[in-house]
Amino acid sequence: MGQRLLWAGVGVAVLAALVVGGERLRWEGRHRAVELAVHAGDLRELLQRGEFPSLSAAWATLEGLGVRAWTVSPLDVRELREAFFPLRPGRAWLPLEELERAREKELALYWRLDAWVAPLKFSRLLDALLALEPRGLLFVMPPSEPEALLRDSERLRALGVALAWDERSAPLPRALRLKALLERGVRRLVRAHVLEREERAALDVRAFAARSRRAVLERTVRLLELRALSRDQLTKDARTLTATLTRLGFTLGPSASIEPFRPSGPGVWVLLWLGVLSALALAILHLFELEPSGRVARRRPNRLMAMGGWALGALGGGLALIAAPGVARPAAAWLTAVLAPLLAFVSVWKRPPRTSLDALRAWLAISAIAALGGLVAAGFLSDEAHFLKLEAFRGVKAALALPVLIVAVLALNDPQTRAALRTRHGLRASGLVGAAVVGVLFVVLLRSGNVAEGGLLGGLWPPALLELERRVRDALDAWLLVRPRFKEFLVGQPALWLGLQLRRRLFDPRAQPWALGLQLVGLLAPVSIVNSFAHLHTPLGVTLLRTLHGVWLGLLLGLLGQTLLFRASRLFRTRPVD
Repeated sequence: MGQRLLWAGVGVAVLAALVVGGERLRWEGRHRAVELAVHAGDLRELLQRGEFPSLSAAWATLEGLGVRAWTVSPLDVRELREAFFPLRPGRAWLPLEELERAREKELALYWRLDAWVAPLKFSRLLDALLALEPRGLLFVMPPSEPEALLRDSERLRALGVALAWDERSAPLPRALRLKALLERGVRRLVRAHVLEREERAALDVRAFAARSRRAVLERTVRLLELRALSRDQLTKDARTLTATLTRLGFTLGPSASIEPFRPSGPGVWVLLWLGVLSALALAILHLFELEPSGRVARRRPNRLMAMGGWALGALGGGLALIAAPGVARPAAAWLTAVLAPLLAFVSVWKRPPRTSLDALRAWLAISAIAALGGLVAAGFLSDEAHFLKLEAFRGVKAALALPVLIVAVLALNDPQTRAALRTRHGLRASGLVGAAVVGVLFVVLLRSGNVAEGGLLGGLWPPALLELERRVRDALDAWLLVRPRFKEFLVGQPALWLGLQLRRRLFDPRAQPWALGLQLVGLLAPVSIVNSFAHLHTPLGVTLLRTLHGVWLGLLLGLLGQTLLFRASRLFRTRPVD
């Protein structure tokens, strides 16, 4: 199989991924309505303190700020508490008559399901809640009987009731059977951002607005619950959020039904798969220097093996994508996430740059190949379930670490690199560099979770450092609209640039361990780019902007590091060439 044909396969896959990406941008552009809903229990406290004379006065104030919905817990409704929660302590304050009057005033109702009810009572409670024709059900905890929602799927679809859930609760989509409901035609599914009173009290207005903006802009949240600690705070929150969302091009109002995403299908998946196989074959040919079109007899078996393996992989993968897409699509996306950084790296690995311009071209080529690979990986998974994070890209940690491990093995397989590392100085430097690389990767992998929890290191990370990180993130969001990933612009891109600069010059062999370490750390940049595209609940436009910010910021830091290292350090002095 000739390299031209392999490159043609890669080109077709990239074109298919670009088509899917373009349709995804249009699909996301049609779902930009965000609703603000105030917590009813908080309003009650404001009424008791006299900050509002009545509910009507409260709604008159909020209506002018774009708030036309509220979230009501069944525990707060007298009739529902008496029927379904008789043993719960506390008293209800809101009669059903008040909810009826609010509905007549076109005030939208979201039932806030935040209390456990016995499974035998859940179906009856659901009937009572739907009888008031609410705009939606907001789940902040798993239901005691999830099958009741599946049984009532026809009714939910006919009434147009939205099913909203707290987006920070990872188990909720599975517990609510949301993917099954989507397949049954329930298409008013809404990701919601829910805060407890203590969380809101810990934030000032600016921090709360920044947090809400990130949720809407970066995580496809379309329902924001407002907590009311005081009248002044509630008014400021509503006014700030309304101005922020309007400035970003969002509209205030109920989210529309989720439209089917048409461009993805078996034909597209097969085209993408053929491109992935072609990219894999090209990487192997480049690494092992096999010439599929060579005339030497001993190379013909390599050519036949490549052709046979490609054909077998194309047939088997194509059949799997058609017959079992639920398994084959995530597997193909994960393989692409691992392969794309490798292909980006080996494309410049054996051609050391001679000038700074060559280094810049190679550095940009690595980021571009990674971005295109990310689009291909996203093409396998593009559907409504992934856009809403009812299904998620799995194997993130392995996809981050595996390319680095593979490149390390390939680099150590190079005779020149092994010879440089076997010297006494090389052994000492290799131990230091190896420990540094492992430490960086360890921190990056374990800190790849949500900053609110601190990733897997949340319990070990100093609170002051976490707070500083939050402030930096908020500042970058305010300056750049979308914050680039730290592991890209702060670690990966600068290390990748410095590694290319090291290879551009004729250095003392003692610098080989440092060059190898920078290359391994720099591989985090293309790896992170691919993984960003594979997180489909983040809108594609946001991912593209985030990647662009990571590139130019990483280049600035890389140039700064180059200036400091190549002028101030004796470690990288060149030797005269004979």
